[in-house]
Amino acid sequence: MAGCGLADPTPPSIEPSRSATPPTPSPSLQLLSKADAEAIARSSTERWADGDLLDARFGTYADFVAEHFETASPPPAPGAPVWWISLGDDPGPLRGQGEFFVIDATDGRVIQHYDWIS
Repeated sequence: MAGCGLADPTPPSIEPSRSATPPTPSPSLQLLSKADAEAIARSSTERWADGDLLDARFGTYADFVAEHFETASPPPAPGAPVWWISLGDDPGPLRGQGEFFVIDATDGRVIQHYDWIS
């Protein structure tokens, strides 16, 4: 369904990280917590601000970017640490819907977000 704005609710990567090791920030770099990333995602959507937190994963930009959706400019480096957040409602098979967010774990910038429906 190209161009319809709907996506498969499966995250771009549900396998273990494609990178050999998780992102390793420098000791002086403060990363967002899961709660911080969730709050940013909720403040970035009207429809799912009160939706369920369906999933939250930490990894690299390369692990979670969906290449066929618009990305904030400039995009981070492939190894940059990010949070992947899914907000929505998933009451059962083929009845879920929500929104995915890829959030820069260093500055809180929403790099990518897109709707999904199953």
